[in-house]
Amino acid sequence: MRQLAAIMFSDMSGYTALMQQNEQLAKVKHRRLKEVLEASVSVHQGKILQYYGDGALSIFVNTRDSHVLLLIAAPATFGFLIN
Repeated sequence: MRQLAAIMFSDMSGYTALMQQNEQLAKVKHRRLKEVLEASVSVHQGKILQYYGDGALSIFVNTRDSHVLLLIAAPATFGFLIN
C-alpha cells in the first residue's frame, strides 16, 4: 500500500558545543525540545518514529499538518534554545 506523507527531521543546533560548555543546560534544553515535539506532533496528527541523539524523525500523513507544525513548533523551540 502506498501512502503520501511528509517527513520531518528536527535537530538541536549547537547541541554538541553546548554539551561541552554546560552539560546541565544542554540536557534541560534537550528535554524541552522533546516536550515541544511530542505535544506538537501529536496535535497535528503526526507520529515521532525515532529519536536520534538530539534529533527526531517524524511523519505526517497530511502535508498541511506538517507545515502548521513547523510554524508552531519552530519559534517555540528556537525561542527556548536561544534564551
